[in-house]
Amino acid sequence: MFDHSHYVPVLRWKAAERDALQNMLQSHKARITPLVELVPKLLTYFGPRVGRTADIKVSRAASEMSLAWGHEPIFVDFSLLNPTININGRHPITVFGEKARYNGLRLISVTGLDRSDDYQKAVASLVREDRRGACIRLRRQDLQRATLARDLEKLLNVLGLSRDITDLIIDYQLIDENGPNLAGLCTMVPEISGWRTFTILAGAFPMDLSKLKKNDQHLLPRWDWIAWSRQVTDASELPRMPSFGDYTIQHPFYHELDFAPNASASIRYTSNENWIIMRGEGVHNDEGTGYNQFPAQAQLLCANQEFRGMEFSAGDMYIYQMSLQRRNTGTLTSWLFAGVNHHITLAARQIASLFAS
Repeated sequence: MFDHSHYVPVLRWKAAERDALQNMLQSHKARITPLVELVPKLLTYFGPRVGRTADIKVSRAASEMSLAWGHEPIFVDFSLLNPTININGRHPITVFGEKARYNGLRLISVTGLDRSDDYQKAVASLVREDRRGACIRLRRQDLQRATLARDLEKLLNVLGLSRDITDLIIDYQLIDENGPNLAGLCTMVPEISGWRTFTILAGAFPMDLSKLKKNDQHLLPRWDWIAWSRQVTDASELPRMPSFGDYTIQHPFYHELDFAPNASASIRYTSNENWIIMRGEGVHNDEGTGYNQFPAQAQLLCANQEFRGMEFSAGDMYIYQMSLQRRNTGTLTSWLFAGVNHHITLAARQIASLFAS
């Protein structure tokens, strides 16, 4: 389906991420296969007609995903959803698969070794119906299993798949300057050359920005990109070249907030090997400037030599236009959209440039 020059960003399905995908250029979409994680709030519902409400929400999510991404393949992972929830007696994967099919979404379901029997059966049903294969997502601890080869074979049998129509992702999750070693990871993968695609995924963005000084600018290293890009340039050490995957400008471990926090007005902007963080104060601080911090930060960012210019991406255009504003400040969601859209665009271009050279 794709080779090592492709990009696999992880996106939680919320408004900012949806808009970031929808505003990607088609030429960039061809270089990307997103891995979308459906978030728990999708199936948080109340009232007497819970089944009807859940069905509507799942239908809306599939429709929005189709509008945002079009008809290119997309990985969708259901593991964040409450495993006890069903929709009128059916698994959410089954319901989402039907809605995706109706909307022309080329869904590739994501599964893993330790997911429930019901989860695996639902994925297997989609595999039979859609004939697009599936994606197996291994965590770093899965690679330590003495029974890894046997466990993978068992899962493939349950799904009714062979390796050549199955995508494999190694999710290293959170990393720092010490990892991961790609060659070492590759040697731990059984029959590495047989999988349809092979991606190594990691993330280095912090859980939050609370440790950063307020009203200041910071640089945070993109250890995920640095580790991958420097190691794939010496392909002789790798039994197979992996595609690059990351968590964009989000932390690898997802946490659902049950309240509206007093989030800081902060812009996250990706450069070649760093994230530029324009760190502000809480938007609800007493006697603070609230959301008005954003246009001021945008002015400083646009003057930074790392700013790529308003035509680089939809996110960059948003940042530039907001730097000229005096009244419209944007929202936390719109600024996250800008950061994610810019990041995906830059990463896709970086990968293409790396292998073109």
